Amino acid sequence: MKLNEHSQNLGLRIGTIQIVAFVLLAILGVRLYYLQVVKGEHYSERAENQRIEGDRECSTNRANATMACRMTRSRRWSYRGR
Repeated sequence: MKLNEHSQNLGLRIGTIQIVAFVLLAILGVRLYYLQVVKGEHYSERAENQRIEGDRECSTNRANATMACRMTRSRRWSYRGR
């Protein structure tokens, strides 16, 4: 197959695919920017609140600590470097 055959419109197809790929990557980039920069503080606060609530749930139920609480605590300790 020759690249300059007009019956295949290969150049048009490649150009179209490049444009679609660029648009999709641009949309992804804008979305990631929005989530990281614009809404980053909101999600950071939610994560911190969720971590604190998880600590409370495990600490109030120490006598009957479930395996999930123990696993959560051990993962958190290893992440914090304890």
